[in-house]
Amino acid sequence: QVDVLTAADRRALGRLGVRIGTESIYLPALLKPRACALRALLWTVHAAAPAPPVPPAGAVTVAVAAGSPVGFYEAVGYRVLGARAVRLDILERLAEALRRLGRDGPFKTGPELGALVGLGAEDLGAILVALGYRATEAGYERRRNRADGATARRRRRGSAARRGGDSDSPFAKLRELDRPR
Repeated sequence: QVDVLTAADRRALGRLGVRIGTESIYLPALLKPRACALRALLWTVHAAAPAPPVPPAGAVTVAVAAGSPVGFYEAVGYRVLGARAVRLDILERLAEALRRLGRDGPFKTGPELGALVGLGAEDLGAILVALGYRATEAGYERRRNRADGATARRRRRGSAARRGGDSDSPFAKLRELDRPR
């Protein structure tokens, strides 16, 4: 659905505070501590289950509590990557840094990447693997797999939908509602 967004759609969402990254779509205001606590409460009511501990204010990554549902961390603005959960805004910064580093092939991680997520080399390596990178003798490199091909096909279909206008798209329906009558 994101692939069919036009530039105007993206600008409109941006004005509303919606951030569309490569790994996540999120509202930065909902990553604040009070909003996070409220989202945890709402998740608890919805799931009818006790919530794991809410990540402390300012935590950019936390250890995933044993047996905790992934949905809880997603609900409070974190992405579970292996044994750690990374706050969505930091995940986007990390993904951008990794794309820059990986442009020319395998890359080595440095202290700046670890500092970005507040982790040492071992924990950072596990996050990179969860993001689809693999460790090689030369460093880390992005894995090439069928999922990458599927993503490319979705992007092509999305660009075709933008050109021809997929009338069944939720965004096409929103554009219809936004037209002056």
